[in-house]
Amino acid sequence: MAAVLLALGVGGWWGRSAWFPSEADRIRHFMESLAAEVSFGPDDGGIATGRRITRLVNHFTPDASIQMEILGAGSFQLSGRGEIQQTLWGARRAAQQLAVHFYDIVVELAPDGESSTAHLTATAEARAATRGFRRNQELFEAVELRFGLRRVDGAWKVQWVETVPTLKQ
Repeated sequence: MAAVLLALGVGGWWGRSAWFPSEADRIRHFMESLAAEVSFGPDDGGIATGRRITRLVNHFTPDASIQMEILGAGSFQLSGRGEIQQTLWGARRAAQQLAVHFYDIVVELAPDGESSTAHLTATAEARAATRGFRRNQELFEAVELRFGLRRVDGAWKVQWVETVPTLKQ
């Protein structure tokens, strides 16, 4: 009898977290899907790419900003969905494939429950497009990022992204 009650308790605990995830778990899942949306393969056609970029841009607030500093490439800033969309199209033209992954996602919810911060490590593996002087060059980058998220109409949206300063030699 005790074993049955223990099994029901464990099953109930697992079911609660699987069927009713916490807000932090929902944000982690959102972040993982964001990384998957940024990624693309060499066989993705123009229509599929356009749909993917549109879906991705819709995960950002209209006033979203991105401030990145990448070692060896410098720093850049994007403001608004339009600039983000143009940059994504440029990345698609410059690379044959791109695989982005987010690791160690730490979510901090604001007390109001309408905003949060996600701190993570991002990796990107890319293969340059077959045109230009960097033909088929494979690139790898790992950076620490912070994302500011805001709940808009019940869905989490990215409001800002910034690189976390790291030690330089």
